[in-house]
Amino acid sequence: MNILEMHEVHTFIAGFHILEGVTLTAEHGKLTILLGRNGSGKTTTIKTIMGLTPAGSGEILFQGKAIQKMHDFEIPWLGISLVPEGRDVFSQLTVEENLLIAVRKGKNITKQRLDYIVNIFPPMKDLFKKKGRNLSGGEKQMVAVARALVNDDELLLIDEPTKGLAPIMVESMRLALVEIKKNATIILVEQNFEFASSIADDFLIMEHGKIACGGKIGDLINNEEMQHRYLGV
Repeated sequence: MNILEMHEVHTFIAGFHILEGVTLTAEHGKLTILLGRNGSGKTTTIKTIMGLTPAGSGEILFQGKAIQKMHDFEIPWLGISLVPEGRDVFSQLTVEENLLIAVRKGKNITKQRLDYIVNIFPPMKDLFKKKGRNLSGGEKQMVAVARALVNDDELLLIDEPTKGLAPIMVESMRLALVEIKKNATIILVEQNFEFASSIADDFLIMEHGKIACGGKIGDLINNEEMQHRYLGV
């Protein structure tokens, strides 16, 4: 069963044609990695799903429901969370406040949910009262992902979670995503092929604003020609 489908989606930003007919599917319960060179349209794709860069044409289906004409503030209520590139942690708020501010109106974050987040990111147990401005890059990335977990959404869109992280934090993020994908579907934008290939179930490769190819991650791991052609690996 596909949790998300895009059919011939075109997106324009400031008059530039960024997505040129994106068609893709993401299977429920799987981690799909979205790969491609810089400028291929990966970040725009997940922003278009969230309505942040609205689709000019085409169709986007979440669990069979067309969402391409919905406002960006409506889409998260369907059960979709975005972890943007750059972390964007509120510097004046504590870690705890950063999590609480992400809880949607009418919902409460339970102790069980906090325990789940701490189980995924053990260092956060000692960070709850620490201000965002005093966090390291790796700690900010943990908080950014944790904010997407507070509402127990079904689909997580995560953009470049390992960018700028030390190797030890990259491994911590890998272990976290392995745990998260047991309970949620993930579409992950990532440049680190070694990292991506170690956790993904399926892959999609973008080129010039379109999906060039896709399939099971094992097929890409075993195809060095494809890696070199599309990713420069």
